[in-house]
Amino acid sequence: MRTMDRTGRGGTEVFAIFESWEGLARAMASLRDSDFDDAGISVVAPRVFSEPGTASAGTGRAAPEAALPRPVEEKAIPGGGRIVVAGPITRAVRERTVNPDGMRLVLHRFGLPEYEAEDAAASMFGGHAFVSVRCSNYDRAVEATDLLETAGASSIGATRAPRPWRRP
Repeated sequence: MRTMDRTGRGGTEVFAIFESWEGLARAMASLRDSDFDDAGISVVAPRVFSEPGTASAGTGRAAPEAALPRPVEEKAIPGGGRIVVAGPITRAVRERTVNPDGMRLVLHRFGLPEYEAEDAAASMFGGHAFVSVRCSNYDRAVEATDLLETAGASSIGATRAPRPWRRP
């Protein structure tokens, strides 16, 4: 994480995995309190997080959608369950099949390296939330990283910001 480009050219995308709505809600509140714009925050999360000690998503607490950036959409997952998609990533997810491979492609398009996109997609389908924060420079990326870590992210990474989503 600390190897990001320090030149200030372009932006950086900071991403994290959360295992609970509480952590995700803390992260969103902290990001907003620090003037991160909702227009640069994307979230993909299970509609219902697993309770600690349960083996699968969908057996715990439901999403507090007021904590999420707009637009917010809900999509069915093949085989059962639902995900909540919020922020700029909504359009990209709307245009893909919601399965691990489709999510991997969306996350890769959003700038995650292939192996990290695959791990993040697997985490999402394992009942965890993915959060991405677009940062204008290195200092804001470090600040976002610190906020996400303090909020309880189980995994954090960063990459250069991707191009805006476009249909091929």
